[in-house]
Amino acid sequence: MVRINLYYIFFLIAMTSCGLFSTRDPASPDKGKSTYIPPNSAEDVVSNFKYAILEKNAENYKSCFIDTINSSELKYTFVPSPNAYALYQSLFDNWDIEYEKRSFNFIISNLSEGESPQLELNNYEYFDNPPNSVTFISDYKIIIKHNIQGLDTAFAGTLQLIIIRSKVNSYWYIQKWIDNNPPNDSIPSTWSILKAQFAN
Repeated sequence: MVRINLYYIFFLIAMTSCGLFSTRDPASPDKGKSTYIPPNSAEDVVSNFKYAILEKNAENYKSCFIDTINSSELKYTFVPSPNAYALYQSLFDNWDIEYEKRSFNFIISNLSEGESPQLELNNYEYFDNPPNSVTFISDYKIIIKHNIQGLDTAFAGTLQLIIIRSKVNSYWYIQKWIDNNPPNDSIPSTWSILKAQFAN
């Protein structure tokens, strides 16, 4: 009986000392945040795209684009704004999905501590291109408060996303992204310039 009581006492001491019942600090609200829904429509893709950027979620960002590694579908292409192409022609002539992923990861990794991208999509429209394609056009403004001196932090323009339905799983993905200069030059740098600055 004494031996059983001793085991019980040792058990209680062990349980309380390991912190099993202690409270822990709550995780910060944006840590590991993921707003992603199955892309059953072009609208879902745009929503996922926007939240992936705002939440700095590289996996969700990557999931917005068509992955043609194991399929015969049209590969992802990016058409830069004219001002960016004039400056970075050789880079954009070879731009592919891998450049897209690396650029986004590098942007996120160089944000100042506690900062997130600020993205505005305005004056947007969807245009159906039957049977399995939708074009999304929108003016944009994106602010990237990075920690690299000498590089732009504000970018604006008009983007055009060609969003297609995959033959493999019937989900929708961005197949082509066309960037254009902004309608006014209050912010002269486009998203293409942002990508080029962080393409390494």
